[in-house]
This record gives sequence, structure tokens and C-alpha cells, in this order.
Amino acid sequence: MKNFKKCAVYIAAVIMLFCGFSCQFFSSDKKAAEPGEILSEGTIIYSISYPGESSSPGKSFLYPSNMTLFFSGENIRTSFKGGMNLYGLDFLHSAECDSFFTLLNVLDRKFFVPSERSEAIFLFGSDDNVTIEYDDSDAMRNIGGYESRKAYIYHDNNDAFMSVWFTDEVGVEKPFPNTPFSNIPGIITEFTLNYENVNFHVKAKRVIRESHSDELFVVPPPGYSRTTLEEIEELIASLMR
Repeated sequence: MKNFKKCAVYIAAVIMLFCGFSCQFFSSDKKAAEPGEILSEGTIIYSISYPGESSSPGKSFLYPSNMTLFFSGENIRTSFKGGMNLYGLDFLHSAECDSFFTLLNVLDRKFFVPSERSEAIFLFGSDDNVTIEYDDSDAMRNIGGYESRKAYIYHDNNDAFMSVWFTDEVGVEKPFPNTPFSNIPGIITEFTLNYENVNFHVKAKRVIRESHSDELFVVPPPGYSRTTLEEIEELIASLMR
């Protein structure tokens, strides 16, 4: 645990001097998807903004700056990149495995944690006792080139809810397993989540038609060391505070 905390402090100390690391994924046939094009394999790039948060770099420079969803059949990889690419947090679902994996790549250290398919991804919150209601109006929004409709997600049958926009035009039925969105029939194109009292506003910017190497979905990835989910959560939480 101490090593993780030191790592977080180290990131903050060298932010202006380090360019960080980059993760390279091999793909081919890369092309922007046509509006409304149905895909079985590709990439969705999301922007992340922080409503109500200070724009001062001293407060939010370590927050994730974007989210990328890679999909190929039943293989799903959701990737968050920290400020200046100093760290990466990925959630990997492989069709070849009964577990999903949480991956953390921070500076020169790489960690993974396997979780049961029944568990929730910590960043998105619990998917237990979730009720979904669909907006029955004709209101639609074009987000990332796809016509999207609205849904409301309620937790534990109470008045607290979150609204999301989604589309069933991309061709991926359930791209957000182990999240409150897991039963929405399509790609989530816009949503807000709250983690460590910080609101993430996530919105699809563009959809890319491309093929992915099998290496992108290998579990666990080569060079990663096993750790505990508590340690990964502690480091991410310390970066958000």
C-alpha cells in the first residue's frame, strides 16, 4: 500500500517533467465509421469533462482525460488515460475467460486484478438492484454520429437516478458489462458518473471502424503483476482527491 501511495506522490512531483508512457495497440483498416454504420469491431473515443470542477491544472491535471472503448465480437476493453498519459486504467472482458480484469499501468509499473463476472467495476458503481426506464418521448440526439435516445437508471428503487443516452445502431449489444449500464441494449453515447465526489461527464466523440489484434484482449497481459483491487482503488482514489 505504501508503494502505491509513493507512486501517486511521484506522479504529482514529476508531472511537468515527464511525458509518461504510451500504450500501443496494433490495429488495421482504420477508418471513421459512416453515420449510423453498424459495426461488429471497432473503437469508440469519448471525451471526459468535469462539470463544477476547477479548470486549474493544480486541481484536475491527474483526472482521466479520455475514455476509449475497443470492441471485437464479445471482447471488450474500456480504457481511461490519466492527465498527460501518466497512468492508464483498463477494464478488460475477454470472450475466452470467465473473469474480467482490472489493469493499471502507472509509469514503469503494471498491475492486474481478476474479478468474477458477477462483480461490478468499481469506477462505475454497483450494478445490483438497478431499474432501467426508457424515455418514451420521441426526443433523439445525434451523438458521435449516431442517433441516441434517453434512459434513466435507478438504484435500489429509490429516487436517485442517472440519465444516459444510448444507441442500438452500432451493432454491439452489451458493451458495458459489470456496470449499471449492462442491460441497456446498445452503446452508451453520453453519461455522467460520480467517483470520489467528482463528476465525470463522458460523451462519445467519434466511432472508428477498425480491426484489432488479439493481443489487445489477452488476459492477463504480458508484463503485468498481480495485486489486489483494494490497492488499485487506493491509488486511483488518491489521484482524484
